[in-house]
Amino acid sequence: IPSRAVLRLHCRMVAHMELATVASSGNVMITNAAVSPGGRLFGNFPRWTDVPTPSVGEATTDGTFRPFPGGDWNEWRAGLSPQERFVCTHGLHADRDNNLWVIDDASPHHGKMVEGGAKLVQIDLETNRVRRIYALGPDLAPPGAVLSHMRVDARFLYVTDSGFGVILVIDPVSGRGHRVLEGAPCSRADRSITPVIHGKPMTHPDGRVPVINLSHLELSPDGAWMYFTPLFGPTLWRVETRYLRDPALTREAAAHVEAVVAIPPVTGITSDAAGTLYFSALTEDGVLKLGADRKLQTVIRDDRISGPNEGSIGPDGCYYFPNSQAPRVNRPYEVFRISLS
Repeated sequence: IPSRAVLRLHCRMVAHMELATVASSGNVMITNAAVSPGGRLFGNFPRWTDVPTPSVGEATTDGTFRPFPGGDWNEWRAGLSPQERFVCTHGLHADRDNNLWVIDDASPHHGKMVEGGAKLVQIDLETNRVRRIYALGPDLAPPGAVLSHMRVDARFLYVTDSGFGVILVIDPVSGRGHRVLEGAPCSRADRSITPVIHGKPMTHPDGRVPVINLSHLELSPDGAWMYFTPLFGPTLWRVETRYLRDPALTREAAAHVEAVVAIPPVTGITSDAAGTLYFSALTEDGVLKLGADRKLQTVIRDDRISGPNEGSIGPDGCYYFPNSQAPRVNRPYEVFRISLS
């Protein structure tokens, strides 16, 4: 866990906001930062490149990452059984009950899903042991699914499938679930949008713009509303969670979706206890927030930030987020911290 001394490294005041580097993964891409109720910082390292990755790591006192939970979990390679190893982790979520949830889309290099590898892994942070593995078969994760991000409430697990534009709703007791919003316009990518980062369009080598459907989500503090958006926006949507949870109501869900506000491309949505939403803004080099007045405000913009990704609010009231396109600004992959007070 980063010490206070480590957390003060590389600090600088920028527009009355202190941006601190709290951990670095060097040349290993980090796409998600999750902070537990006890203040432990975890990072997600997808197997999208040929750079060796631990898949999941915990920040240490010297600001580096060590594989977590260790053992076979962090040692997958082609040909090995995928059931109890991380194949290609896409996201992390630390819940209020001191669990770390790992989303394994099992699609290394953005390729075909490894059979039997798609899963959610629940790790008990009291013991640092895997508590349960939720294997996701083709009924919940069909070919072409891209399991991306998740949230947890008192009764259900919610996971996005950005391949099809779906929210998976899973009963954690039975492990059974259903898919919601598939085919709804609100869940589909707007193909007219080409994100621009540091003056360069975000495209595949062949010039095509990535098509990433419903990807990010966040619950309201009382669990009554789910906020969500495709990766590139241009709209933040919300729907009452009762239309997601009850399979008998899922066909009605799309009709009850509300537009909240126009947003730029965002790669992370996080709510504080008061319901203020914070966004890692892909094309804005910073973090935005949205309060009850539904007006977007800039929290920070900084030339050291490039492609901020999904972050987490820690027990110290700070927002921790990874710098996922750091090479664009000639930096290692890092986790930044800003105070929200």
